[in-house]
Amino acid sequence: MVELMVAMAILLIALLPILGSMYGILYSHRILLDKEIAIGIARSIENILDSQEDFYTYDTSGTATKVVPIRDIWKEGEQYPIILHRNTTTVYSQRDYVIEIPTNNKIFYASAFAMKNPPVCDDISQDPCSSMVPNDYLYAVRIVVKWREMGKTSTFTVVRRFYKP
Repeated sequence: MVELMVAMAILLIALLPILGSMYGILYSHRILLDKEIAIGIARSIENILDSQEDFYTYDTSGTATKVVPIRDIWKEGEQYPIILHRNTTTVYSQRDYVIEIPTNNKIFYASAFAMKNPPVCDDISQDPCSSMVPNDYLYAVRIVVKWREMGKTSTFTVVRRFYKP
């Protein structure tokens, strides 16, 4: 009986590192799956933005809140949240900037921000650039996907340029 208990203790001691490494592998796999979902969401947001004729935001600077193209109000160095969807009313809602994507065990939140891009290189054959020219129709868009797991918020960010005539 003592020999059996000693053998079981040795077996348990040998199995603990194996079980620990299996947990680490499963945890890493879950993190990779979450990032894969976030990449898919970011691509979907890019497709939504590609299909829009322009990017819009709420202008709350006046007496009435109104939807305006970002290019009509943007200033150098500032970023503006892009309306990704509108609620059924015409009332301003902060939730219009965020899309919620529920999955099996968590909710992903996607949002996008437009920035006026810095001047573009006039001659791309030279490095470094010899002359910069402004481009009023180029947006730099930052797409942010967030999710929460085990009390920790994870973020995946993509920056992309869009040309809108």
